[in-house]
Amino acid sequence: MKKIWITLAILITILIGLSLYWQSNLSNKTGIQIIMPTSQTTYSLRQMADFQHNKVVLARDSEESYQGFAIRKLLDELQIEDFRSIIISSSDGLSISLKPSEIRNAYLCLRQENDLQYYQLVISTDAFMQRWIKYINRIEIR
Repeated sequence: MKKIWITLAILITILIGLSLYWQSNLSNKTGIQIIMPTSQTTYSLRQMADFQHNKVVLARDSEESYQGFAIRKLLDELQIEDFRSIIISSSDGLSISLKPSEIRNAYLCLRQENDLQYYQLVISTDAFMQRWIKYINRIEIR
């Protein structure tokens, strides 16, 4: 029985260590890579902070407050008018595709957990937050 507890304690210690290592790598120090049909660029967190962040009004009641900017502002900054879809990816492996009609309700919100700052995709009309993504590191415009 002692061997099981010792093994379990070692495994938990390893998992905690891996979790801390993973969180430190999500700090998004390089920013968000923007991939367009003809070129690509990277916006640092500082450059993203230059966009005016406003309160995002959600379709549901929420005790949490979100400050961010519309993805449309980023597209305007990049002078992109026509596109078929936008694929937003996170450093933890999730990605979502947005159609042009969904862009008006999509926001990039600056969030902070402990010492970690990151951008999160918030879709204001998604009442159950099923399409929200944390730790955004890439936006591909098609």
